[in-house]
Amino acid sequence: MNTSASSTKALQLGLAVIAFAILIPLGIWVYTLLSYKQINGKVLIVQRDADVKKLALIQIGIVEATDVARWKESVQEKLREAITAIHEFQKEAATEEAEITKIGEKRVSNAADCISRTEEAIEVSRKIWLIDRSSKRLRLRISELLNRGVIPRNLDVIELTKNDNWQDTYRLLSESSLPEARHIHEIAVNDFTRTLESHKANYRKKLLSMRDALDSLIPQPTVKSLPKDFKVRAHDVTDDTGSFTLNVPPGEYYIFAEGNRTVFSTTEHYFWAHPISVPSQESEKCLIGNLNLNGESTLKDDLWHELRRAILEQKRSIQP
Repeated sequence: MNTSASSTKALQLGLAVIAFAILIPLGIWVYTLLSYKQINGKVLIVQRDADVKKLALIQIGIVEATDVARWKESVQEKLREAITAIHEFQKEAATEEAEITKIGEKRVSNAADCISRTEEAIEVSRKIWLIDRSSKRLRLRISELLNRGVIPRNLDVIELTKNDNWQDTYRLLSESSLPEARHIHEIAVNDFTRTLESHKANYRKKLLSMRDALDSLIPQPTVKSLPKDFKVRAHDVTDDTGSFTLNVPPGEYYIFAEGNRTVFSTTEHYFWAHPISVPSQESEKCLIGNLNLNGESTLKDDLWHELRRAILEQKRSIQP
């Protein structure tokens, strides 16, 4: 008898637990469903002549504001990464330019020194030839100039000095060594100028490309550009009066919508990313139209206003 009663109680307890497990989720679901609020709205465009065009067949979707905030932060992070890459490129380019300048200026300086030493050798050989052939000081000086190897054709000149042929020494230095020294200097200057200008042109071209590419970080004004992980909480399609209805729990949201309208031979494209609080006075009568076109109206409805401003500021600071 006691065993039968215990079994009955255990069965009753089990059924109670099952019922409790079913009723609690069901109750939460019913409560959530009852807490949903309705957004009633219209999509319309006011033309210049004040004629109102109600847009039918416009796809309407609503997502949580937290998802949009996360999206915006991810795009801002991409901007920060792009700016970091630009700054790294500028540092590398500056280092490379400094190296080009150091090498180029050294080469030009050496070429200029070659001209100076050749001119001095010409003057010394002239004095020995015409003024004082026995001057040890002059002979020592021209020997120093030639043995350093900085004068073009110095080996040929050395042979002439060994034979004490100062007239030909002077002529060789004047007619061959000096023109060659000047030619070497001209080549050094031209090479340095060309290399530096090429570096600057390539740097400017790439920097402008990197700077202009910042604009591509702004997502395209289309619903298709929304992140794949966005959860659309509700959606609808406008009827022939431009009306739509969305049912969502209370909270902060963004209404996304996109559509086209042909005006004569031109197709106008519309994109909306409109923030809305639910419930609110606006959610009871939400108007989607000219005043809240994304990027073309108030700052409230320009989803990427902060990003556009940040990009503009960065582009102004990045000068090639």
